[in-house]
Amino acid sequence: MASAHDAERMGTKPHWEPEDVIGKMTLSTLLFSDHYRHIAIKGMLTSVVMLGLGGLMAILFRTELAYPDIQILDARPYMSLMTLHGMFMVFGFIIPFVVSIMYYMMPKILGTEELLWARGAQWSYWTLILAAVLLVISRPDFT
Repeated sequence: MASAHDAERMGTKPHWEPEDVIGKMTLSTLLFSDHYRHIAIKGMLTSVVMLGLGGLMAILFRTELAYPDIQILDARPYMSLMTLHGMFMVFGFIIPFVVSIMYYMMPKILGTEELLWARGAQWSYWTLILAAVLLVISRPDFT
């Protein structure tokens, strides 16, 4: 049961209305805006790209396992690919996707118009991109 304060704050209609955010978005707005919806959508799209890259890695090492007598990859590249796949799926897809959903939903749940420390959320996104690039460049090597 809602308190009197909640009923006064929320009223009978929701405190946010659906809006066509993607229709009004330009590329520069998507990349550099501090609006929470843009940061969240950008994070979700990047997470889906990371999911695709991890999926391609999974296809490669499953192809290796499909035929036991044929060697497509040696042991070291196979282990590197398995490790990269796991890192991309956990640190490139699952964690950023959940964080992006939270960036999108938190202002709506709290009834605010903006995300607190949106600049920090923007930096966390660009740190994700930098981390993914560094992960691919420095790929794990097993000696």
